[in-house]
Formats: sequence, C-alpha cells, structure tokens
Amino acid sequence: MGPALDDAGKKWTPDKLVAFLQAPASVNPDSAMPPMHGTPEQIKAVAAYMMSLGGTPKVAAPEPDIAIGQQLFASEHCFYCHQIGNKGGKLGPALDQEAERHRTPEFLATHFKNPSAVTPGSVMPAIVLNETQVQSLIFYIQSLKPGVPVPAIVLPSPGQGGTEPSAVEGEALYSAVNCSSCHTIGGKGTYVGPALDYEGNSGRTTEWLLAHFQRPDEVAPGTMMPVVQGTDRQLRSLAMFLLSQLTRIVPSAERGKQIYAQRSCGHCHGRDAQGTKTGPALAGAKGTARTDAWILEHFRNPSAVTPNSVMPRVWAAPWEMQSLLDYLKGLRA
Repeated sequence: MGPALDDAGKKWTPDKLVAFLQAPASVNPDSAMPPMHGTPEQIKAVAAYMMSLGGTPKVAAPEPDIAIGQQLFASEHCFYCHQIGNKGGKLGPALDQEAERHRTPEFLATHFKNPSAVTPGSVMPAIVLNETQVQSLIFYIQSLKPGVPVPAIVLPSPGQGGTEPSAVEGEALYSAVNCSSCHTIGGKGTYVGPALDYEGNSGRTTEWLLAHFQRPDEVAPGTMMPVVQGTDRQLRSLAMFLLSQLTRIVPSAERGKQIYAQRSCGHCHGRDAQGTKTGPALAGAKGTARTDAWILEHFRNPSAVTPNSVMPRVWAAPWEMQSLLDYLKGLRA
C-alpha cells in the first residue's frame, strides 16, 4: 500500500521527514498515512533511521577462504587425479605435501589457469575460476600437510528447535554446508559423489547413513567424502532428508551421455570418447568383448579389474551407472 522505504534517505531531508511523520497530510495532501504517535525524540529517532536508508545495500563479495577452496577442490573434480591422504586418484601427484613444496601463490594461480605453461607436458585441464575462487583454492592447497586428514564438514550450531530430528532441518543443513558441491538432487549440484534423488529407495537405513557421516572411510573404503560433524539430532535430520528423496529415474543412454560430460570423463577419454594420451578411446569399432558386469565393476573399482589403472572410482547412484553403461555400449554398436 505504501511506498518502499529502502531509499528514503535519498528522497527526504531530516526536517521534512520529521514534519511528514508528525503530520503526513501537511507535507503530502494525498497521503493516507496517519500521524505517528510518540514523543518528539522518538519521532526524530525513526526519522534518523529512515535517513540512513540509502537504497538496496550492496552484497560484499566473499573473501578468499579455505572452506570455499575445499568445496572447489571437490566441485572441480580435482579428487579424480590427486590424492589427499587415502582419498582421490593417482593420475596426478598427491597434494598432501603441497605445503612443504613452498610453491608461490603466483605459481599455483598460473598452474590452475594454464597448467602446461608452468609444467610442460601436464595433462591437467585448465580451471576456469574467478579471482576469489583461485585464491580460495590456493589457500586450501597450501594448507595441506602429510598425515592431516581432509577437513571435516562441520554442521552449523543448532538452533532452538527441540530435540526431534526433522527432514526440514535436514534440508536446511544440506544447503548450509553445500552438500551440493559433491552431490546432486533434481539435477542441481555437482557430479562428484552419487546423485541422491532416489536415496529413500536405495536400501540404506538411517543407521547406515549415520555411520557413513561419522566414519566414511570405514563404511565406504576409498570414498572421497569427509567426516560430517554435528549433533545426533542434526545428523539424524540430514539422514531423514536424504531418505525422503524418492524420485525414481529411469536409466537411458541419453542420460549416460550427460553423465559422461558432467563427470568429466572426457578429460581422460576425450570429449568425443575418441581417447587421449591419458585414457583409451571408448568409441569406434568393437574391441575385446567385455560383459556388462565387468564394465560396472570397472566403474566401481578400476584397479581391481585393470591392475595399475589410474582411473578413479566412479561414485554414482545405480541409475547413473546403468545410464553410463548404456551410453558406452552405444558407442561401440
């Protein structure tokens, strides 16, 4: 009914605003606003606040931060090629000794943007990030030390919401700690870990998820997921939210093509699946006959079926695995 006040300080003088608040019609005969009741000091205090409103406030750009760097390390699929402790791939060098190499921020920034310019022969793809993101990733890389585990995900301090867990709280926590930097729901997020759309029908229980949050390496050996720290209620709320995801997705070769791109398979096998010097071609004439079971096991644990393979494990939902299989089989048809 009334005008927006977020830029009142640009439209009024202090004296005129005080006069308007005391008797609106005396300043604007068309105003339907009633006079403000209060002492002169109170009315002046309200006017002073309104005069401080100078328009929509600008949101400050985020400062470089180690936590942002950790999220970028996951969302940019750095784990596919680099290890930190026992997590990650083996194609590139382990990074948990990076702090001891004393590389300058300038070197790392150039290496991210154009790897072969500072490391001739590097097969690492360029990373397209803004300056804050580059600095955050540098902070994270330079914080890594031997024997120091991947930093835990720490859930925010719980509010006064009672003692019972809820899926609503779980959804808020999922968003607050950026679980989408590794997982997707409804196509929103990053394809590092499995999509969670159908987690409620995965056969996993609340207790399994709680154990996975608290002891991921024990429950899923080789996983890239860090420990999740929080209260029992918070962890149960997060589990409830995940188990409420019941969207069934039908596997298809078309989905598999999308997954091939989303999971950056083309970095090693070529964007068109014709192969690179790092990974073999996956398209073209049929080669050695491999069963569906063999291919799926290769996704789950490459070195178990191909000794010395540097391919990282594919941590994906069953429908993602089947879709990727269907797509790859079509390339050989």
